[in-house]
Amino acid sequence: MIKKEMMDTALTAPAESLEKRTLSALINGLESGKSAGLTQVINLVQDITARAETISVGQLADAVSHDLATMTRVLEVANTMGYNPTGSGITTVPQSIQIIGFDKIRNIAIALLLLDDAGTGNGTEEKQNVAAYALTSGLISQSLLQQRPAVDAEHAFVCTALRSYGELLVSTFLPEEHAKARSLVNPQRSWNVVCREVFGLTMLDVARKILSRSQLPKSLLSSLRPCTAELITAKGLAPSDLIIVASDYASRLCDCLIDSKSSGRSPAEEAAKLAKEYGKTFADLEPRFFEEMLEQVARQLSSFAGGQGTGSFRSPLIRRLASIANPELNHASQAPQKSLTPGGTLDAVLAELPRNVDGTAASLRVALNQVLVVLQQELALIETVVFFKDEVLPTWSARLGNGTLFSNIRSQPLLSEDAKNIFTICLTRGEDVLIQNPSEDSIKRFVPEWLRASVQRRPLLLISLTDAQGTYAVICGVGDSQQSIQRANKMAKPLRELKIALAKLSRVEVGV
Repeated sequence: MIKKEMMDTALTAPAESLEKRTLSALINGLESGKSAGLTQVINLVQDITARAETISVGQLADAVSHDLATMTRVLEVANTMGYNPTGSGITTVPQSIQIIGFDKIRNIAIALLLLDDAGTGNGTEEKQNVAAYALTSGLISQSLLQQRPAVDAEHAFVCTALRSYGELLVSTFLPEEHAKARSLVNPQRSWNVVCREVFGLTMLDVARKILSRSQLPKSLLSSLRPCTAELITAKGLAPSDLIIVASDYASRLCDCLIDSKSSGRSPAEEAAKLAKEYGKTFADLEPRFFEEMLEQVARQLSSFAGGQGTGSFRSPLIRRLASIANPELNHASQAPQKSLTPGGTLDAVLAELPRNVDGTAASLRVALNQVLVVLQQELALIETVVFFKDEVLPTWSARLGNGTLFSNIRSQPLLSEDAKNIFTICLTRGEDVLIQNPSEDSIKRFVPEWLRASVQRRPLLLISLTDAQGTYAVICGVGDSQQSIQRANKMAKPLRELKIALAKLSRVEVGV
């Protein structure tokens, strides 16, 4: 580690001397053999990203599978709707690479390991914040550049995340000096100015100089350049330059998100306001896009966090984004929520359903007709359709519902296990699916043609009804707004009770 005297002489020592001492300390740390003290993400960057253009599927699988916990979490994320819309069963890392793609699996692994460093109880608070910035800025840049077909958004994620590599190293090997430097930042002294005074170079310079020793592909190394005012105002940016601009925007947006509560603006308003400072580069993006972009990032973070949940993280940045996906975390804006039903659960509603004269439960048709009314009201649904498994053919037909969609597809056998689309998970696994924006590039090609006109950008809820033989019905609901997503998240338990209650009802043939 750099000696304590360094902080006392940093402001007067020659920049070249400080730079050499800083780089020497970091290189010694990397080469010291103290691998137990290194973060897994540093190892992953060195072992995988440095060979991004030559590494094989088997080598990537071995690197990801080296740690059992990491491998398990990669497979869990790979099996989610956002990455695997067809619901194909993924049980091994090589299989996940074949189905989802090399770049996505590599990025999932990097994201998970960054999230580990951003988690509670793992390193200093400063180090956690650096890891959170690296991950979140990478996801924002990736989401932003998905709107630019000429740019590889997966590549942009890695480029943007690597811009924090230098600070991740400094916070790992020089934690005291890093914390002290952070404390010196003020409106008159920017972070880059302080870094030059304390370390002799900026954190981006650290990343470029250290990673240049790792034989990174030129496409990655060239992205580790400052974003200049000339670049921001330039016209017709090349894809490599656009990644640098998007990275700069993502980094600054992370700062804004932490301060957005005090400004009185919503995160999406902050994102749109900041985009205007980049001239024509992002001028074509509508305000609604920034809402969707941040919602996508929040969902990705939630998927990566898994059962741990993003709300458990100390990082102000991750907690701010978690409040987008889970508004109840934002206590300042939390309002009392209306209960699902007067009885508190859908099970209570089902208990009050009409009964046949002989005392047996009402037919499933009668029950579902009433349940659909409740779901439409409670989830703000504008369309509902119930698909029942046909008795002869291996298909599911639209038998019940409300709205124009049901009128258009009534009685048609539109679902089958062979058709790989968003319903596949429901039919083969009996799992529910909640899609916030079906028009996202990774999702929309799996939305059946007959559903696209009705759903467009509206949220979509698919509820699987199962018994011992598998999925016997699927409830499809099209939401009216993002309020449908928030309500569905809050109603996870009542919806499970609904499925259990419906399974207890006597199933008679549900006619047209």
